[in-house]
Amino acid sequence: MTQGFDLVASLARGVDGRSGAWNFIQDFAAHWVRGLEDGDGWAEADLLAAE
Repeated sequence: MTQGFDLVASLARGVDGRSGAWNFIQDFAAHWVRGLEDGDGWAEADLLAAE
């Protein structure tokens, strides 16, 4: 868990309604998700071998 994101408190606010749920999703994503980078995922050769 990264600094500055309180999962329990954020989730508690997230059950208060629709806007709270969206705020939770945005905060969670901002602290836990990073953008895709080169090398993420599977190589083309691996996909072909799996087919």
